[in-house]
Amino acid sequence: MTAALDQVVSIWREVLAPAHVGPDTDFFECGGNSLNAAQIVGRMARDIRRPVRVRAVFENPSPRKLTAALSGREPARAAASPDGTGATRASPVVTAPLSSQQEALWFAHALNPAGSGHHCVTTVTLPGPLDPERLRAALQQVVEGHEALRTSFTTVDGLPVQVVADRATADLRVRGRVSRDDLDRELAELNRTPLGVTRPPIIAWALFEEAGSGRSILAQAEHLFLYDARSAGLILDQAATAYRGGRATPAPAGYPAFARWQRDWLAGAEAASQRARWAGLLADGHGVARFPRDDQRPKIFSHRGAAVTVPLSAGLSGRLPAAAGRLGVTPFSLLFTAFGLLISAKTGTGQLVVGTEHPNRPGPFQQTVGVFADTVGIPLPEWHGCTFADLARATAAHLPDGRGDQAIPVA
Repeated sequence: MTAALDQVVSIWREVLAPAHVGPDTDFFECGGNSLNAAQIVGRMARDIRRPVRVRAVFENPSPRKLTAALSGREPARAAASPDGTGATRASPVVTAPLSSQQEALWFAHALNPAGSGHHCVTTVTLPGPLDPERLRAALQQVVEGHEALRTSFTTVDGLPVQVVADRATADLRVRGRVSRDDLDRELAELNRTPLGVTRPPIIAWALFEEAGSGRSILAQAEHLFLYDARSAGLILDQAATAYRGGRATPAPAGYPAFARWQRDWLAGAEAASQRARWAGLLADGHGVARFPRDDQRPKIFSHRGAAVTVPLSAGLSGRLPAAAGRLGVTPFSLLFTAFGLLISAKTGTGQLVVGTEHPNRPGPFQQTVGVFADTVGIPLPEWHGCTFADLARATAAHLPDGRGDQAIPVA
């Protein structure tokens, strides 16, 4: 073997740890997963200064093929700091593992580091002007009060970790007066601009004044490493409090504490019991819905697409609570049943597990900024031969079970 191949084999052996790893060992046949691929990539960057993307491991799934893919590349220079810029910064105060939600996002980010598919932009429209410097000071209070807003991401020994700096500066961009059309273009550009994850903060704000109306629009762009709807609201609510002269309340518990708690919980008996329940549930005849489509899925996920909104009329919305009450279920259960029935009818799939988002915030973390929301699966019973009322009641009976398993990473 060449020296380069020998080094790659050694890294694979360390990560995959079977009794024998040779030049032609297949990554997938060894049971390799996305975390293993990230570990291999991290160790190659650290030990032999050969940075590759996670995708390269999947496309070259043996040490020999991966080494051949490196042919002709010069070793990278060692980075002087975790963010690779060579710039000095304050010593971090917290290093923690990623949560399961962050691990999924890390993997997707590693496949396309320059992409913006995992960004979210939230806007707030306010009557009248805002003082940019006063707003900047308010946002700075929020950044100082939440560890997630001072967090960056790197790898240590091949594993992704989150690193919390003791200080980070709120990034407010004052854009001035714009027309409505220009505002739409500016917001689209803000959403497309990559937010680097190796240097805090991985959140930015932009302030606009709408020409003609004099209204102020504050846009908040954040990476999904930080985002769920509750967190976005917390940030904006606390910024408003600080802007009015109050004090943005620091979170009683930081997100790294949640990540550690989750790791401990996932290693415990309750998590093992829930995993066993899910294994049995998914093996019990629940199908995968195959949707009819006009063309084939692209080979590389592009994030191109659209959201389809189906508004309910005021009359239907008004009747929904009463109809749910007559069946002894919640309005959510009623709508969820109708959605599942539609999917089942359109795809010809009987039993389904339908995913829905759940906040997944343990008690101490209600005021903590971070990505807590997760997908939970709700099993829908076989609908053939059932009335809609029976199906709605059966679905409602399953909802507490699915939500009770919310801490298990399903998606």
